[in-house]
Amino acid sequence: MRIRVRHFARVRELTGTPAESLELPEGYSISRLLEKLLELHPPLNLIVSSNGNIMLHRGYSVFVNGVHSDRDSELHDG
Repeated sequence: MRIRVRHFARVRELTGTPAESLELPEGYSISRLLEKLLELHPPLNLIVSSNGNIMLHRGYSVFVNGVHSDRDSELHDG
């Protein structure tokens, strides 16, 4: 599936881009997406905790199609 990831504020600064498109296997969760983004953009380690459980630091959120989503939410094409 192909998804579009938009970055805002501090995340945009750390990734160096306002948006990117990624090709991912079906069934990818937000947690797995965060792992992938960490691989692509190591500076994101400043705002993501990875103690075996990928979590965004307090004050950061993930939205999917405008809806606040948790790390276990499954992503879909688009």
